[in-house]
Amino acid sequence: VYTVSDERKEDQVAVDKQILDVIRKNKEKKLLFGYLGSMFSLGSRQYPHKMVF
Repeated sequence: VYTVSDERKEDQVAVDKQILDVIRKNKEKKLLFGYLGSMFSLGSRQYPHKMVF
């Protein structure tokens, strides 16, 4: 069973803080927070390795 190390947790908190600070300063912050909070899912017969963006 994989256990996340304390160092990894601290690194993630630091990265998240930097990203959120930049988003809060952006004029489109409402849109960006909405996008980040939205659910992502694939339907049946949707394969990520076959998707073209």
